[in-house]
Amino acid sequence: MLVDEGGVAHTRAWDWSVTPAAHEPSIQSHGSFSKGLKVIAESHRLNVWSQTALLEIYQNEELADVVLRAQDSELNWVDRRAHSVVLGMVSPVMRKMMNWERSRKSRAPTALQPDGSTSLVLELGEVDAAAVSAFLDFVYTGEAVVAGGIVQWVALGCLADRLDVQPLRKAVLDATRSSLTIGNCAQLLQACRNSGLPELEDCCIRYALQYFAEFARTPGFVDLDEDTVERLLVDDRLRAASEEMVYESLMLWMSFGAPQRRLSSLGINASDSGVSDPLIGEMEEDSDVLGCGKEEIVCLRSEKFLECIRFGFLNDEYINCRVLPDADRWECSRLRELGLAALATAPVHNVLHKRAGSGPDVSDLVKFHVRHAVQNHSGAVSALACYNGSVISGSRDGSIFRVNAETGTLEGILSLPGVVGQPVGQSELGAVHCFQVHGDVLFSGSQCKAHSPLHAWNLMTMEHMASLKGHTDAVLSLAAQQDHLYSGSWDGTIREWNIQDLTCTRILGNTDLVFSGPILSLTYCKDSLAIVGVNTPVQVMGLSASALPVSLDEGQDKVMSIVAGVGPRQDSSGFGSTFKPHGRLFTGHRRGEIRVWNAWTWKCAAKLKGHDNAVTALAVWGSWLISGSLDCTVQFWDLSEGDLEHAHVKDASRISDHGSKCECATCSKCECSICRPAKIVYVQAEVSSLQVADGRVICGCKDR
Repeated sequence: MLVDEGGVAHTRAWDWSVTPAAHEPSIQSHGSFSKGLKVIAESHRLNVWSQTALLEIYQNEELADVVLRAQDSELNWVDRRAHSVVLGMVSPVMRKMMNWERSRKSRAPTALQPDGSTSLVLELGEVDAAAVSAFLDFVYTGEAVVAGGIVQWVALGCLADRLDVQPLRKAVLDATRSSLTIGNCAQLLQACRNSGLPELEDCCIRYALQYFAEFARTPGFVDLDEDTVERLLVDDRLRAASEEMVYESLMLWMSFGAPQRRLSSLGINASDSGVSDPLIGEMEEDSDVLGCGKEEIVCLRSEKFLECIRFGFLNDEYINCRVLPDADRWECSRLRELGLAALATAPVHNVLHKRAGSGPDVSDLVKFHVRHAVQNHSGAVSALACYNGSVISGSRDGSIFRVNAETGTLEGILSLPGVVGQPVGQSELGAVHCFQVHGDVLFSGSQCKAHSPLHAWNLMTMEHMASLKGHTDAVLSLAAQQDHLYSGSWDGTIREWNIQDLTCTRILGNTDLVFSGPILSLTYCKDSLAIVGVNTPVQVMGLSASALPVSLDEGQDKVMSIVAGVGPRQDSSGFGSTFKPHGRLFTGHRRGEIRVWNAWTWKCAAKLKGHDNAVTALAVWGSWLISGSLDCTVQFWDLSEGDLEHAHVKDASRISDHGSKCECATCSKCECSICRPAKIVYVQAEVSSLQVADGRVICGCKDR
């Protein structure tokens, strides 16, 4: 694909030219003459068309027997003459159309030609005449020149899809992908909607999410339709410096969007919107861009867009100075409600519903390596957490250390009252199994010593806050959702705690679940708890009173680790391009397999095989899955493309010396086991825990 300075795009996908060959027949004898002779030409005439002659016939419209009729930009009908045999060879759809029209005989539309002959007429409704001309150029010459901009470009791809001309369709897709920029992304998004090119739309969505900060400042952003804006803002892959930036972008779009999206009942002047951006000034000066006068600019409304903002991650000062005044100015009770609810909730740092971004770029993945090793513990590191540039590590030896994530230097020790300044040992705390950070509070689960297996620590002061009493045995797993903490214990119960006052609000025991025995692991996933027990399959229990538990069919391969991650919501085109929090559940198994579960159907969507031993730790980073195993490796899996039934590796063979690119033609099926990780890092020790924060992957290990 080439684009000249004038914006004319050229695509090339095939070459009709064939070197002429001699047509002298060769005679091959098969048996006696009584059985006949078989005459074989070295090359059949239809395979040796002269490109020069074909081009002359096309340009001079010689021997043409079909007319393609379409409308131009002024709605005038334009006829282009072609040859039915050529069109039939290129497009199976065209072949069927022409056969059907000819079967109608007298009823088939025809056009009288200058030489007195008649030609079959095919009317291509809703297709631009320029796209038809470019299509015919491609059919006869192998090249298509698109001079009308993005709209005609996409129209050509749409026509290729409609007529099932795959080489042209692929050429348009490849050319468009390579020409995608911040400046044309919004226009291309609008043009390719309902175009029959869902791959192109998905590519534009992913590009806009990747560079959202720059994309939201382009003039085309405010002209996006409601569905597209909603898809962008709810997507967990959206990359932005802060949630405040996302809020500002939404306010900009709501204030200066297309006129057909306004609500007259909420008329607000642009000067009252409070959005400060150079783009607004340009729009106020040009009423033609807005389609109305400056005084008529109104704020758009719909509460569904407010739900796209993660208010829990807005700064308190920003809520007081920006969000609440907006709510008062617009008399929007829902906005005020969301703002006040965020102020009443403790700051959240490590909760799964936070925007995770897209994870590392494929080009950056090759740079991942073991940066440094920190050896403070005498036992396996079984629990990890991150807080303000620090790593909190807990070990089977009963100690909890805080180290600097950049340098690996020790910053402090978490100690129980009475042993301040000294590492807590097995006799005081017992083996540490799990961590959960909520705001400035760290919750630790351990053996049932020091009067309780569950403790709360203040990470700002590095002091012990409280012992949460209730469990009668070790706490092996923790999960949090908003102001609720869930703890799974060896005593066979799950307790729900109010994080604000550290009180137990509910006990989920064997009477509520369809399993018995100790709780090994649990994670929050889509308004439910996914629970791993000792004696039963993985259970998914809804947190509402009416929800019924669901058992996952894990087979005979025991689950060793579990985590919830983002997953796509399937749209009408079949492409899952909107990634929602908790859209997938991942389970790591004893035999080295990882299973991907659809969080809407709880069916197995894929099986990933890359480890040679038990998968003991899982973590999510945007649309990436990171797995750690007893085989001493950490592996990266890219699940960003495809729908809920598609989990595959992108460009794996290009970036991994140890993995291989998936070549399975049925990779989307549940039983596929050929997928390989995109990156493998050898850590020289068995992996027992994983954590992702600030562009780093922290790995807790145990020496063999």
